[in-house]
Amino acid sequence: MNVGQAIEHLKSYKRDLPCALVIWTPCDVETITEELGVKLTAEEIEEVLRRMGKRHDATIGINWDVIRSLVREVFAARMVK
Repeated sequence: MNVGQAIEHLKSYKRDLPCALVIWTPCDVETITEELGVKLTAEEIEEVLRRMGKRHDATIGINWDVIRSLVREVFAARMVK
């Protein structure tokens, strides 16, 4: 999802409806790639973000450990190709 799609999705809600919203961006993924010492392409970073959205578990949420795991997963997938 990109910001434009998120805005369109949010338009379906009443403007005064209370909510909680967290946004993760490529910069957040890059923070983890730097920590792990790996380089991902822009497309791989987008894939990490897609997986974050698709695999979101309400019990665990999305946190640095989840992002770290997905970065490793996407980087490992590149190695298999």
